[in-house]
Parts: sequence; structure tokens; C-alpha cells
Amino acid sequence: MDYDEMSDHIVKLKVGALYELGTWGSDHRRLTLYLGYRWPAVRSPHRAHVFYDIKAGTNNPISNSRMIRMANMNLISIAER
Repeated sequence: MDYDEMSDHIVKLKVGALYELGTWGSDHRRLTLYLGYRWPAVRSPHRAHVFYDIKAGTNNPISNSRMIRMANMNLISIAER
């Protein structure tokens, strides 16, 4: 069992919800739509959370371990209504 499998319960996201994703060292945040957890993810050999970047018009798969790090660093938040 790998780290992603042991820790997939830590990050809870709602399918179809809008999220703002940030990057470390930057105040820039992207508005994304959460499409769900996929196995295997497009362009990634591991399971991943898939977000649709609204501005770029592309899917963005993010591994579960990276998602956990982003959540711990407050780089992901649900978009304000």
C-alpha cells in the first residue's frame, strides 16, 4: 500500500464544487472545478484529484499526496459564493 492509498481519506472535496488553487510562494490563485478522483489519471501514473482550470480550459490532475501538502499549506479553498 502506497502513501496515496493510506492517506486518501485526509482531503475531502465535493465533486462539482468550485475551488481556488494556489501555488507555493505566490498570491495567485486559479479558479477550478473539481471533477473527482480518478484511477488512473490522465497524464499521471498515480491516482489523482482532477480539477478543470476554468481560465486555461484544461484538466489538471493532482496526486493525493500533493493535495494533502496543498491543504496543509492552505493552498486550496472552496470558492466564495
